[in-house]
Amino acid sequence: MIVRHAIRRLLLQGDSPETASLAPKVRKLVDAGMMTGSATQLVATVYGYGGAALLDPQLDLVLDGRNMLWRALSRFVTPAKVPYRYEEDLVSRIAFRELDYAAEPDGLPLDPALAERETRRQTAAFEDEPYDLATEMPNFRWPTVVVSGGRDLITPPAVADRVASLVPNAVLLKLPTMAHSALDFRESAALAVAGAVFRGELGGLAAQAAALDALPPRHAVRLLWKAVGVAAIAERALPALPAVPLLRRLRSA
Repeated sequence: MIVRHAIRRLLLQGDSPETASLAPKVRKLVDAGMMTGSATQLVATVYGYGGAALLDPQLDLVLDGRNMLWRALSRFVTPAKVPYRYEEDLVSRIAFRELDYAAEPDGLPLDPALAERETRRQTAAFEDEPYDLATEMPNFRWPTVVVSGGRDLITPPAVADRVASLVPNAVLLKLPTMAHSALDFRESAALAVAGAVFRGELGGLAAQAAALDALPPRHAVRLLWKAVGVAAIAERALPALPAVPLLRRLRSA
């Protein structure tokens, strides 16, 4: 499963300059039995949209026995608990019956399939799509830009690479700090790409990758992550609760 590989490569193995310092902390949480399915979903979401700079303080807080902010964030990033964020009745067939979102867990750490099984109500068995999309893609004849987010842990860069290789004359646009759903979280970048497609200027997009990647997220997203950062500082300043035995072992590890 591509998503499993991407999450584990970045957050468990630290196979990226940005995540190299995060991986040892994630492994400590795994060893302590704290990296549940929902916790995996949380670290993947916080990293995807806020990067290592936002995730690192959260890991430090949890390792220090401070988890108020962690619990609050876990409620926010669980789609089933956030009204209007995830339309279960509209997308569940595609997500679960044809894309196998809740695949059989493989028993290894940081398994996104486990998170899906914990949080979703969908129980339908997986079935193949009614057509082979990979076979159809070489027949596409319309201008195509494949936006590949370097932090996208829902449809990782490997998926974008394959799509771009299959669609004739597709432009692969790599944005290293982009996560999933550009229109929701990086609206200005998404609209710039759409405008280039409309004007027939696809050929110049690759040269603009750095500038597009530097465009800021939506204002609401920036405010949210700023609030999370302030909350992390505030929780760090609060007196620590007595450490439970599990956390004592974590600190001495």
